[in-house]
Amino acid sequence: MASPATFEWNIPLTNAKMITGKDVPEEIIVPAGTYYIGDPCYPLGDSPLYEDVWADAVYATPAVYRSAKGILFIDSTAYGDGAYKGSDGHEYGVDAGVLSIISKELIQEWLTSQGSSAQVEDTIASGKLHTFLHPVRCIFGDGEFEIQDMKGNDLLRINTRDEDDEDQDQDDPESEEMEDPETRS
Repeated sequence: MASPATFEWNIPLTNAKMITGKDVPEEIIVPAGTYYIGDPCYPLGDSPLYEDVWADAVYATPAVYRSAKGILFIDSTAYGDGAYKGSDGHEYGVDAGVLSIISKELIQEWLTSQGSSAQVEDTIASGKLHTFLHPVRCIFGDGEFEIQDMKGNDLLRINTRDEDDEDQDQDDPESEEMEDPETRS
């Protein structure tokens, strides 16, 4: 049995739905397979899953969706849009302020339903496809995105909290010039 913070796939596949906010656990375990990791607006931008299902949830983060065709797990970056370097050296571009892990099958289902001959690889823009031979843990939160094997070893980490910039702001002498002189002691 999984810990309370681990998502168990107990949603009946015939009742696919999106779970959002506090109902989403701190981590989920996804089965072996190929997944897109990146901003969901690139491969799913006009899809009903992106525009209707997630929009109906008021673009809430975190969010998780499961259907017979696959899974979608979304969470916010720390600072919105930008480019965030992963531990794999890839720059993950973000234009919707979120990162996601989406099963390749779910993206392909959307493309096929639109009569598109495009393949998932044609839609990933600045995201990246990753294939996992075994189930993996996805731990998203506080601007950090981690994918680990079941032993807890990092397979991919994307930190969107640029902690160096926060430290720099605290030590930046120019930031003191911005203070109100009457509040200095």
